[in-house]
Amino acid sequence: VERAPEPKAVGQVAVDIHEQEGYYIIKAPIAGVRMADIDIEVNENVLIIRGERRQPDDAPAGQYLVQECFWGPFERRVTLPGPI
Repeated sequence: VERAPEPKAVGQVAVDIHEQEGYYIIKAPIAGVRMADIDIEVNENVLIIRGERRQPDDAPAGQYLVQECFWGPFERRVTLPGPI
């Protein structure tokens, strides 16, 4: 029996959002990602942050003792209280 390939994991981004003087202030620490690799979209009241964190070629995968950082595509969707 042939197995279907496992779906590629998609990471998430932590966000802090607060309202100040009629504006939504959004903070999302996305270290190691170039601006060209980030897409921010707003569709009515849904904020979508997506991109890709590319792994630097520091060491071959077999040499890692611990590897906890997520590398690859990420996406975060947040529903805000009203349209933007």
